[in-house]
Amino acid sequence: MSMRELVLDFYARMDAVAKEAIDSGRLRLACEGAGCNLCCYERVDLFPVETQLLHDTVAALPDSIRSQIRRNLARYKAAVPVNLRTNDFLLKGIRQTPEHIKKISPTAFRKLEKRGVKAGRMYLRESMKGQAPCPLLVNGACSVYEFRPMSCRGWFSTNKDECGNTDRKTPSIHRIDQTPFYGVIVSMGLPIFPVVPLIEALECISIANGTSLDAILSPPLSFPGEAK
Repeated sequence: MSMRELVLDFYARMDAVAKEAIDSGRLRLACEGAGCNLCCYERVDLFPVETQLLHDTVAALPDSIRSQIRRNLARYKAAVPVNLRTNDFLLKGIRQTPEHIKKISPTAFRKLEKRGVKAGRMYLRESMKGQAPCPLLVNGACSVYEFRPMSCRGWFSTNKDECGNTDRKTPSIHRIDQTPFYGVIVSMGLPIFPVVPLIEALECISIANGTSLDAILSPPLSFPGEAK
């Protein structure tokens, strides 16, 4: 099975789990379909193995859509501080060599998850304030919806009032368990950590063939004075 097939297979499994929960009534969505995009202001991370699929999907978009993504990207970077749109806050103080990542303990993972919740709220506050949703949101809809990452397809809201609320405390945002996918990836000797922030996946070099996504979004963006 190719990497693309593996990722698409897991996407399909996640979609099936969600459909069953919704059809059975166990999950009563507050989501309103097209035009309901408050979740697009949340931070999105990808597993390293998902970046090539994103690369291929963006490359296949019409020129007009890629141009809009490029403009969105500039607005996004101006609104969201670099430490929140990257892993700087999440991984501060964590040793990130492959050897240490492999040995990271369940306790350390739980700490990372708690830090991730805090980082997510801080991120959401800045993206809402700056009116800077995911750069892939074009004309109110996801431009890569069919191939959207696990982070996007795995979250559901049962209370619209909680969407976009940076101080939410009620358990109205539900997440599909992605643990089985972790096991598959680890068994193949591939990385699941650290995750790749979507903004970096749109700019960095593809892990599969070395092609820059910035080149696909041509002309490349530059932000004078911003630390690399």
